[in-house]
Amino acid sequence: MSARSVPSEFLSSKWPEFPETRWSEFPEPAAGRADPHSDALRQRREGTGPDLALLLVYETGHRMASVRKLRWDDVDDAAGIVHWRASADKCGYDHYTPVTPIVLEALRARRAVGPRSPWVFPCHTNPDVPISRHTAVAWWKELEQTAGLPPERGRGWHSLRRTFATELKRLPLKDLQALGGWKSSSTLLECYILADPQTQRTALARRGVLTADGLATDTVTDTGERAAGKRGPV
Repeated sequence: MSARSVPSEFLSSKWPEFPETRWSEFPEPAAGRADPHSDALRQRREGTGPDLALLLVYETGHRMASVRKLRWDDVDDAAGIVHWRASADKCGYDHYTPVTPIVLEALRARRAVGPRSPWVFPCHTNPDVPISRHTAVAWWKELEQTAGLPPERGRGWHSLRRTFATELKRLPLKDLQALGGWKSSSTLLECYILADPQTQRTALARRGVLTADGLATDTVTDTGERAAGKRGPV
């Protein structure tokens, strides 16, 4: 899977404390390479542990605090919908969202090999409770180490939520708000969606150009070429 990411140079100048996390920064290890994190790689193949958490946070845009408290009763496999309980949400927002087929497939794999527990991510010492936030932090560090990434200020589980908001900002605001589980649209706009140069350039390319003969409009084609047209004099 490749991430459709905001240019890193823009983010580093405007939001240095909140770098965006790209899915491609967590590559599969080279075949045959000895790796000290063999447990993490085994969990990836089985669809469990840190890698499943990474997939869910990236694909759903939800907080890790909500993802780690998911119950199997919250997953409607037939309908392709997940229930996000108010008790597991920072703002107490009870809601439902559709999820992608890759999420459903990973959850099925997790359920097939995971321990008997009502939780998708049960504590390894007590399957009657979910993993703790301390375990979630440790998982992120493990993922960084497995990918060979140095720790970076602002890069963590929550940076994936910002990535989700920015990548899908062309959606109608209400749909994006509902899909990512934001209770307030103002929070989504002020704290999560980032402006980016490519979106701005595309918008400018679609504007009309004022000429002596009138307003010429440019249309951006599927190949990225610009086809000029004209309107009447202004």
